[in-house]
Amino acid sequence: MRILFASIIALTCATGTSFAEELRQVRVSTAGINIDRTADVATLHRDIVRAARTACGLNEFRTSARVYVQRRACVRETVDTTVEVAGISALSDLHASLSTRARYNLG
Repeated sequence: MRILFASIIALTCATGTSFAEELRQVRVSTAGINIDRTADVATLHRDIVRAARTACGLNEFRTSARVYVQRRACVRETVDTTVEVAGISALSDLHASLSTRARYNLG
């Protein structure tokens, strides 16, 4: 099955945060992903979360608690939207079944 998305774009522009002036795009490789395999769906979800963390700048040095909170919100919004837009029921089911902490890897 062909996956219809190839990248994650941080949706921070919609949040109006000051760090969102730069649009970041991070590609998620779907090579070798078989959405009929649970392990592959979990791998795809993990890769989406990692890409969102990078696109939203969560892995970068944080200068203030406010910016960190904004970046965490960006990760949540970006992951949720990417999972929804992908339109893969197994991915949506996995995403919904995870705890908030595991869903976004926000530690």
